[in-house]
Amino acid sequence: MLSSYLYPLVTIPTRITHSSATLIDNIFVDGQLLNGCMADVLVTDGSDHLMLMSKIDSLKRRPPKDEIKHRDLSENSLKNLTVNLEHVDLSEVFKWKCAEKAYNLFMNIFLAEFDKCCPLKKVKKKKK
Repeated sequence: MLSSYLYPLVTIPTRITHSSATLIDNIFVDGQLLNGCMADVLVTDGSDHLMLMSKIDSLKRRPPKDEIKHRDLSENSLKNLTVNLEHVDLSEVFKWKCAEKAYNLFMNIFLAEFDKCCPLKKVKKKKK
């Protein structure tokens, strides 16, 4: 999903039984909308699947059809990402006892490096 620029809003289990807790119900959003979105998991007694609710503060306009952005996923960019990630200090991530907060911090660090090494580039649509 990340390779398609879709990011999860739900990061906690959505199906809970006596023997397991899994995140199988998802809401994914485009990376450009991520800052204006949130999701909540509502606890109900009617099912072992919890109810999901999402909120989108504002929708951003799509770029004009002749202006398309593509992520630079060239071999060189991915190599730079790998090198940069090897040198990232993750000690703050491991300090958290709460898995959700540790995950969110890790994703913020990862996405910052991903945006730096594999930036979005404007590509003009070729006329036929």
